[in-house]
Amino acid sequence: MATNWTEPLRAVIYTRISHDPSGKADGVTRQEDACRKLAAELGWVVIAVKTDDDRTAIGKRGQRARRPGYAALLDMLAAREADAVLVWHTGQALPAGT
Repeated sequence: MATNWTEPLRAVIYTRISHDPSGKADGVTRQEDACRKLAAELGWVVIAVKTDDDRTAIGKRGQRARRPGYAALLDMLAAREADAVLVWHTGQALPAGT
């Protein structure tokens, strides 16, 4: 784990798109590209990419849907294997918490 600001943060990119009828993962690929660009600008090291392509956040009867990529991301954070998360939001990549 990065212990001071002189070490680059270890970042995980999380991408998700609800509906991908083509199955080509173009949407999540664009999200990852934007997040990688931001990581480079911030000087962060991308250590993993977790993706849930063609998976809605809302499951049947309003319950949360199963998202294995998101669950894996949470596991990495709980194990302190990563210092930061990058996600794409409304046309731009943002570090989590901004």
